[in-house]
Amino acid sequence: MKRLLWFTVIALIAVALTLVLAIQPPPIGETADPEQLVSWSDVKQSPDTSPAVKSANPSPEIVFDPDERWRISPTIYWPDRSVAYLQITDNYGAGKCTGTFIGPNVLLTAAHCLYGAQYGWATSIAVVPGRDGDYWPYGYDFAVDWVVPNGWYYDANYDYDWGMILMPSSQMGNTVGWLTFGVLRSQTLSALDFLPILAGYPGDKPEGTQWAGFKAFFYSVGSYQLLHKIDTYGGQSGSAIRRGVNNMVVAVHSGYTPAYDANRATRLTQGVLDSALSWCAGKGCSFSYYVEPPPTPIPTATPIPTATPVPATPTATFIPIPMPYKIYLPALFKAYS
Repeated sequence: MKRLLWFTVIALIAVALTLVLAIQPPPIGETADPEQLVSWSDVKQSPDTSPAVKSANPSPEIVFDPDERWRISPTIYWPDRSVAYLQITDNYGAGKCTGTFIGPNVLLTAAHCLYGAQYGWATSIAVVPGRDGDYWPYGYDFAVDWVVPNGWYYDANYDYDWGMILMPSSQMGNTVGWLTFGVLRSQTLSALDFLPILAGYPGDKPEGTQWAGFKAFFYSVGSYQLLHKIDTYGGQSGSAIRRGVNNMVVAVHSGYTPAYDANRATRLTQGVLDSALSWCAGKGCSFSYYVEPPPTPIPTATPIPTATPVPATPTATFIPIPMPYKIYLPALFKAYS
């Protein structure tokens, strides 16, 4: 009887372990594509059932001495009005980030503003474009959905710290305008005159005021991250980094990297673009984008064929010309005979 009881207990433990393993999320790098997106509206999980495997708390952001940011006011001109203050509520309270319109009904921001292992999903996002302190020139509206990549949702990997926010209509975006999503080559991003600019809503300045900073070039250009020395502070997470010459968005500000003493931003790549387009196709959103073509290869010079040497004209062979006369010497011989 005791043996049967033990077998029953062991069998129940085995079944329980099987169920636990069955509900575990697929590990990154095995079956889950880190570029694929997870929507709040599709999951809506509480923090206690979050599948993230490590803390998703954002790292601090750094203001380098001296602070070179300047306030943008008024904010009613493009592109400043396309930058939005985000009032974000989750299960534990409220916070703020920055977002940027990239289309009439969609914004770009950081994934850690939308989802974290400690706090779970954002439950409400109020979007206030062009906020200028107590002045809200374009009012506000609440987002209807938001999304983060698997690489952030499952693994809190800062290579995938970007997300998108869907608005209920195109009215606000059409009013304030938007910036172009740009996928640029590393050579272009590494230019010493690239002039990256970052504008957002930092928490160390008067509430709701927009501040910007820039540098001549990126500190480092990687496959997934762009490091920079632009001054930032909490609240500027999610700010777009755009190119000075045309305001094209090339990255999303994420936080600080102590190992390099530099701030970091998630680079907009072809993979990011493909995922964003796929999600928008199913959600009814659209955005402006540009993909820099590969460099035109320099054609290899066609070798000029060596001229075939012309053989020298042979020297004419001397041909003796027959004499038309004869010499007779019989008289000479006869005189001395």
